Amino acid sequence: MTVPGDEHLALAEELLLLALVPASGRVSSGLRVRYALAAAELMEQELTGAVRPEADGKRFTATAPSGTAQRPLTRGWLGRHARRSLITRYGDRLAERGAVRRQHRRLAGVLPATRYPLLRRDLAAEVRSRVEGAAQGGADAAADPRAARLGALLAAVGLDRRVFPGPAHRGLRRRLAERAAADRVARQAHRAVRAARAAAHGGG
Repeated sequence: MTVPGDEHLALAEELLLLALVPASGRVSSGLRVRYALAAAELMEQELTGAVRPEADGKRFTATAPSGTAQRPLTRGWLGRHARRSLITRYGDRLAERGAVRRQHRRLAGVLPATRYPLLRRDLAAEVRSRVEGAAQGGADAAADPRAARLGALLAAVGLDRRVFPGPAHRGLRRRLAERAAADRVARQAHRAVRAARAAAHGGG
């Protein structure tokens, strides 16, 4: 997807557009979003050819002439990169593009917080439409692999119900879940979120 100036949005930027509550600019399910953004960065590198997956499906290798280091695809790697600053980084990028408004406020009058109310709801609607089209399979999925991967990631971290709520989208969510199960990065994102939530609730 492009924004004014014909600049393409990064996969992580598209994901954050869908994760924001449009009017308030609040990020619901921040933990899920952070892991999804970290996974989206890795997906972006794979889609652009900056890294390639190894045969075992557990590592990626940089493809640049000077880069030969392997990057493990593990819950631990995603956990180390799923920082709160990712939301700020991509929220600020969207603000610079004019897609959202950066809004500083204090929670309970004390804790600083930044929100990103949507200014370009049409951009979020376009991303949502592309994900829905790619989930149908066939030509749409082949023509827009970015949207197909984004849909898989939404399902993997449990954001699909927020983006596509209600009984009317049950079939769509099922197709997204099937894609998530077949996507190596989405699978690890799912496991990482599950482990992080269990740890947060004292389950491990």
